[in-house]
Amino acid sequence: MTAVSLVAEPTAPTAHATPTAPTVAQPTSWRLGRTIVAFVWRAQRRAVIGWGILVSLLIIGNAITFDRNNPTAADKATFAAEIQGGGLTLMFGPPTDAETVAGFTQWRAMMVGALLAIWALMASTQLFRGAEQATTWQILQSGRLTRNQLFRWMSVGLLVCLVPLWLMVFASATIGGAVTDGVIAVGGFAYFATVVVALAAVFLGFGILASQLMSTRQGALGLCLGIWVAAYLLRAVGDLQESFLTWLSPFGWVEKSEPIVDPHYAVSLLLLGAVAILWGVSFLIQRRRDCGHAIIAGRTRRSQRLALLHGLIPAQLRLNLGWMVGGAAVLGFFGCLFGMNVDDADERYAMGSAGFIAMTLSLLGTFAALLMAYQLVKLVKAETGGQSRTVLARPVHRSADLGAHVVTDVVMLVTFLAGAGGGMMLGLATQTTEFTVARMAQALAMWFCAALVTYALGLALFGWLPRAAAGFTGGLILIWFLLEMFGGSMGAPDWLLGLSVWHWIPAVPTEDVDLTFVVLTLGGALLLAIAAFVGYARRDLLQPELEL
Repeated sequence: MTAVSLVAEPTAPTAHATPTAPTVAQPTSWRLGRTIVAFVWRAQRRAVIGWGILVSLLIIGNAITFDRNNPTAADKATFAAEIQGGGLTLMFGPPTDAETVAGFTQWRAMMVGALLAIWALMASTQLFRGAEQATTWQILQSGRLTRNQLFRWMSVGLLVCLVPLWLMVFASATIGGAVTDGVIAVGGFAYFATVVVALAAVFLGFGILASQLMSTRQGALGLCLGIWVAAYLLRAVGDLQESFLTWLSPFGWVEKSEPIVDPHYAVSLLLLGAVAILWGVSFLIQRRRDCGHAIIAGRTRRSQRLALLHGLIPAQLRLNLGWMVGGAAVLGFFGCLFGMNVDDADERYAMGSAGFIAMTLSLLGTFAALLMAYQLVKLVKAETGGQSRTVLARPVHRSADLGAHVVTDVVMLVTFLAGAGGGMMLGLATQTTEFTVARMAQALAMWFCAALVTYALGLALFGWLPRAAAGFTGGLILIWFLLEMFGGSMGAPDWLLGLSVWHWIPAVPTEDVDLTFVVLTLGGALLLAIAAFVGYARRDLLQPELEL
């Protein structure tokens, strides 16, 4: 072996491949769309399930109560004759075949549709104008989604939310028919659910359109509520006068479809056509405006208005002024509507005028309590949306901030009930039944105590378990209301009825004011409020998150 052979001969350098970044699969439009749909469902699932359970229990409860209060065919025929014409036509429309459970369920479709329409307005304005106002749309558009794609997939997400509503309405109507007269008209009940959900889709369209027109969610929701009231009044006046005005209202289309007793499928095309037009016009408008702007721009003022901005409580009152006035106006509208039917109820029903007034105040008081439960939702969103952190960045104690919210909510409750009572007094002014302002104030004071202690219970949950506060409080109010409304007719035991605060509310004017009830509820509200402040001071703020 030579020395030369021990030396390795140089070899040509080998070419090494340049390292490349790993290929990441870009999400497809379909995959992004499914994400947006899931996002919408997560944002609305609690509201959808809650409203669905509410209308389902109303459908089943109404069917069972009607059947048990009118056990014979003669009783049902008498009842059907009593509800023809008068004030009940103004509220629910003219009944058709109301001597049967199916006909009675169809007659109450107006109430079910009106409730789901309110959910539709709140959901659509929140997802479109509210999310855009909170810059959520701008964040979502910063990725691969275009604005048109985002609009379409948001709309699909809302349509997906209608599916469980349809299932719950169909199932409750079927159960109501099965447990009463044993009739299961699957086709009629399916069309009934379709018409009711289609009405909700129409008002989803109104909410989306208003979101393109108005610069704030508050303005969009106010416009939508005005449309809702106008549509209801058109239907009511059209029914009373038997005129064409009924055909100008979506509520009138639901009534004319007669989905269970005598289905008119062609009428439902009006609902579907309105959905297509409203959503199509909204899509065209959003393509031609800048994100964050609206067709009807907010008013610009030459000088700043700093009224009610010198403290926490005045500032909260100013921020909630529109919601306060709007809620009082809606309650006043229904109060006036019911008040105008007191004489008719005195002639037709065994409860008489006093019982009808007490029942009406029960409905209005329950709605006011539900509006207070929604204030708890706004408290949670103030934390998750970062508003609370912005306020507390100033030299403000967190208990003072919560106290400002609570004081504002109590003032709001007084305003809601005052609007309901004032509207009812206006309606009563057209009747011969006498009901003094002092007696109305006593009745509203009882409902103030009941709503206040319920709100305080939710506030205590907000202090310790904030995410459960609104849902638990709203569900509890609905359970108490349904127990009081249907529990007696359905044979519920006394101990179960006694669990409801609504059961202990003095039904003024049929009953006198109960000072024991006032002391217990106000004392309980105070203790629960103290527990809320203690829990709120001891827990951390909720983490901000992107919400729709």
